[in-house]
Amino acid sequence: MPNFDKLINDFICRINRSNIITQYYNEEAIRNELGAFLKKELEATDPGKYLVQYERNVGYFKKLKIKTHNNDFIKKEMDIVVFENDIDITKLREKIPICAVELKFIRQNTDNFNITATPPDNLYHYLQDIQFSEELKFAGVENTYAILFSNHKSIYSNPGRKITTYKNLYNIFRDVFDGTKILKKVKLDPTTILKDINDELKSNGKKDVKIYNAHSLTWLTHITSYIDEENHNLELKYIIEKAK
Repeated sequence: MPNFDKLINDFICRINRSNIITQYYNEEAIRNELGAFLKKELEATDPGKYLVQYERNVGYFKKLKIKTHNNDFIKKEMDIVVFENDIDITKLREKIPICAVELKFIRQNTDNFNITATPPDNLYHYLQDIQFSEELKFAGVENTYAILFSNHKSIYSNPGRKITTYKNLYNIFRDVFDGTKILKKVKLDPTTILKDINDELKSNGKKDVKIYNAHSLTWLTHITSYIDEENHNLELKYIIEKAK
């Protein structure tokens, strides 16, 4: 079994101050680059053994069945999926993937540079990625990841203003100011704060998130400072959550 933890870490190490602008500039670009990197590395180690594909529907794999209390997977397509190749292409649908990656990149809007802008929908979608990764793990995929990149400071640092909506959602990603005191960042725990988050989501017309294990959502700093096309000084942080 390939060491996907190491492969993903090796890939992130390739991102630097120069190519973050020219090569890894948005979510789709990072996804494509990660997929190409995995293809190259896996081919070098085991020629012809693995396939790496993008946006593959879960229904393609006949044996990939949801095993949680949900009726269906929260998402239909995996951003990146790795599975074993077969000389008999009719057998490919009988495979169980060995790795699936969901990837988000929440970017600072360079057209309207507002450091206190709030993108709760993107955070909500990342929680859905975590749910999807857990569902895939329970269905038999050995290595499943939900990765979040961001250069948006209000995602990972307290902007110093009162949060009036999605307070609990933000609180699992960073400290929040509730108007009187700073609430320290907390772990995403399905038995405690997830209920409060779902109450916020439902009051804003969104569906519940069903997560089964605790997640620390620890931010790692990769690039401490770089200048974008609009001459803004940014930093790049990321979270990797691997389903247990």
